[in-house]
Amino acid sequence: MRKNKSKAFILFLFAVFAIALGQGIGLGGGFANFFYSEAYQINGFVRGAIEIPREIPGILSIFLLLFLLKKGDIFSSIVSQVISVIVAFTLAFWTPPFWIMLGFLAFNSLGMHSFFPLQDSITLKLSEANNEAKGKNLSMIMAASLFATSISALLVFFGAKYNVFTFSNHFKLTFLVSGIFYFIGIVFLVMLFRMSKNSKTIFQTKNIALWKGKFVPYFILSGLFGAQKQVNATFAIWMIISVFAKRADYMGILIAIGTFISIFWVLGIGKLTDKTSPKVALIMNGIIAISVAFLYAFLAKGINPIWVAVVFVVDVLGVQLAFARSLYLKKICSSTELTPVLASGVTCDHTVALIVAFVGGWVWQSFGIAPVFIGFGVLQVVALGVSVFGIREK
Repeated sequence: MRKNKSKAFILFLFAVFAIALGQGIGLGGGFANFFYSEAYQINGFVRGAIEIPREIPGILSIFLLLFLLKKGDIFSSIVSQVISVIVAFTLAFWTPPFWIMLGFLAFNSLGMHSFFPLQDSITLKLSEANNEAKGKNLSMIMAASLFATSISALLVFFGAKYNVFTFSNHFKLTFLVSGIFYFIGIVFLVMLFRMSKNSKTIFQTKNIALWKGKFVPYFILSGLFGAQKQVNATFAIWMIISVFAKRADYMGILIAIGTFISIFWVLGIGKLTDKTSPKVALIMNGIIAISVAFLYAFLAKGINPIWVAVVFVVDVLGVQLAFARSLYLKKICSSTELTPVLASGVTCDHTVALIVAFVGGWVWQSFGIAPVFIGFGVLQVVALGVSVFGIREK
C-alpha cells in the first residue's frame, strides 16, 4: 500500500508540473500581459480592471468545488483542467472581441482557481497517508510548479526576443502549447484517479462550519495574500512595463530568475517548517511583503531598473511562502475538513484581490504609482500582526 501511495505522489508531481506549464504559457502566466497589450492596446486602468473578471471566478470557485467534491478531490481536479483546455485551444485559433475575451478569461480562471486548493489538499492528504513530512512534500510540489514557471518564463524571453510568439494574429502558438500541457496534466490526473479508487477514504471530505473561530486567522491571512499577490503579479509587472519600458523578453528572464531561485528557496522553507513551525514562514512572508511594497513605492520614481529587478525577485520569493498557510491549516483541522476550508481561503484571497485590483487601478490613474504600493504595504503590516499574534497552533 505504501508503494502505491508513493507512486501516487509521483504521478501528482508530474501532473502539477504539466499543469503549471500550461498556466505559465497561457493566460495564467507572463504571456497574458502581452496578450492584453498587443491584441487590445489597453492602459493601466483597464489592466487593473481586467482583474475583476479574472478574480471573480476565484471567489465563486468554492461553489463549483463544493458541488464537485462529492466525487472527490482528484475528480474535481480533472474537471478544473478540462475547463482550462477548452479555453486554451479556443484562444489559440481565435482572437475574440475584448468583452468576449473577458468571458473566456473568467472561465479559465474558474478552472485555474478551483485547482489551487485541490493541489495543496491532495498533497497534504497523500503526505499524511504515507506518514511523510508535510512541509517537505508540499514544497516539492511547489518546486515542480516553480520549475515549470521558470521554463515558461524563458519561453517568454526567447519568444519575444526572436519574435517567435505574437498575439496580433488569430493563431497564437503559445495558447496551443498551453492547451497541450493542460491535456498532459489531465492524463496524469486520470491515472491518479484510477489508482485512488483503492484508497478512497484519503480523499473524502465533509460539510463543516467554515466560520469556526479557529479558522479566522487563516481566512484573514488568505484575504491579505490576495493583496500581496496583486503587487507581484499585476502592479509590479505593469510598472516595469509602463514606467521602465521593458518588453516581454526582459520580464521573461526576470521571472525566470526569480522562480528558479524560488525552487531552492521553497525546498529550504519546507524543511524549515517541518523542523520548526509554519508560523515562522508566515512571519518571514509578512516582513518581505512589507519591505517590497514600500521599496516599490520609492523606486516607482523611475530609479535604475536594476534595483526594481532585485526587489521584484525578492517579491517573488515572498509570494512563494503562501504554502505555509496550508501547512498551518493542516495543523488545526482534520483531513476531511481540509479541502472546504482551503477553498474558502481562495474565496477570501480573491475577494480582497478583486477589491484591491480595482482600487489600485483607480489610485494609479488618479494619484500615481507610489500610493498604490504604500497602500499595499499598510495591508501587509496587518498580515504580519496576525501571523505574530493571531496564530495558535496545536
